[in-house]
Amino acid sequence: MIYIITSEDVQRITEIDSRLKNSSPGVWEAWIEGETHESGDSFIRTNALSEKPGEIYLMGASKEDIAFISKSKSDIDFLLSLIKKELM
Repeated sequence: MIYIITSEDVQRITEIDSRLKNSSPGVWEAWIEGETHESGDSFIRTNALSEKPGEIYLMGASKEDIAFISKSKSDIDFLLSLIKKELM
């Protein structure tokens, strides 16, 4: 399949890349109550490999939602690198 990338596509990819670069730094990990720790809330740990990690709490999110969102940063980075390599 041949895909011709449009200027609108380039603009959207640039916007996605910008949002990725402006998100909390480092590796994100899902911390699920009862699985990764015994008590407290489930959350996403940002900058997980640093000495000062951050936390994102999501009200009403299922553990699957938290797992999905925690992987989104690395997934988007991977997909953008493929797009840039193949189309741009």
